[in-house]
Amino acid sequence: MTETLKDKRILIFLRSLQLGGSEQQAILLANYLKYSQMADVQVWAFKGEGRAAEILKKHNIPIHVHPPKWEGNFFKKIIGLMGLIRDIRKFNPHIIMSYNDYPNKVCGAIWKFTGAKCSIWNQRNEGREITGKPIEKLALRMTSCFVSNSIEGKKFLMNTFSIPEEKIALIHNGIQLEEPQKERSQWRKDLEIDEGRFSAVMVANLQSFKDHPTLLEAWRRVIDKTGREQAPILLLAGRFDETYSQLKFLAADLKLGDSVRFLGEVTDIPGLLKAVDLSVFSSKFEGCPNGVLESMAAGLPVVATHITGTAEALGDDYPFLVPINNSNSFAEHILTFIYDENLREKIGKQNYERVVTRFTPQRMFKAYTTLLKKILSQR
Repeated sequence: MTETLKDKRILIFLRSLQLGGSEQQAILLANYLKYSQMADVQVWAFKGEGRAAEILKKHNIPIHVHPPKWEGNFFKKIIGLMGLIRDIRKFNPHIIMSYNDYPNKVCGAIWKFTGAKCSIWNQRNEGREITGKPIEKLALRMTSCFVSNSIEGKKFLMNTFSIPEEKIALIHNGIQLEEPQKERSQWRKDLEIDEGRFSAVMVANLQSFKDHPTLLEAWRRVIDKTGREQAPILLLAGRFDETYSQLKFLAADLKLGDSVRFLGEVTDIPGLLKAVDLSVFSSKFEGCPNGVLESMAAGLPVVATHITGTAEALGDDYPFLVPINNSNSFAEHILTFIYDENLREKIGKQNYERVVTRFTPQRMFKAYTTLLKKILSQR
């Protein structure tokens, strides 16, 4: 097996340099490979603006943005892909590691023409964007190795596309919360939430595969049960993507008023998590969600939709998982935590202990390093 990754050229390819769970994990790994393994790491993306770009620049990790140039007819696609191949060949990577479905498909299809020794397809969700088109099947067949951060993602690759189990490594996310930029008291002051007022947060970008509508309906039930005086506050922290307008209208229709706050993209997630009493996570599909894992690392109790990814994060026997689309059950679990501060503390400690033993960056780094060295030694 290769003894070191020193000077090995590793290209990490993202869809964009906006910040989401996949990008956070890619940045964490890129930083480790560059400074602990002394690898020559670059991060490429099809879109270049966003928080991920700022963080990468802060860590002095080179960035290259390659906007897609294959829109249009067949010949334009070929010319565009040839341009991407040419640019990758200039870096001459040993390994290409793609994150997100679009880069996975593109890199899987072209990597053999780039001079790379192998490509690694990082399956970061349950497979929601892979439909079985011929180009996708080609990319899956061409890819030399797969990493899934969840059991659901691994099952998807095996059951839907017959990827051999031995080609798929299960490597869970590594969660590392930075020091809060603001203390709890300052966060609550800025949000105009009194210290004694109960607050919950959902950390997730406002996208269609999340299930914010069920959460808002549940919050209406919570308000009805607790009353309007000092009503609990729900904070929605995440980028305003395609469902933002719909959710604003729904919150207005439900007459939630000031009890729901749309915060947008938050840079100080550790500080925000320390400022609230409960984490909530409503989603239809997930791999192993960062929003849940980060909440656990902050010592928070969590109420979440019962899907494979959340059960993998919190444990199959976790008692505060609720059925999909069940706003009544969601509300009842939230109310349980509102009325029982001791339970909040107990479950929060249990969640913290679980995440610091099963989802550490060190475990993730070791698994990836072992995999990369093994791949290089075989080629």
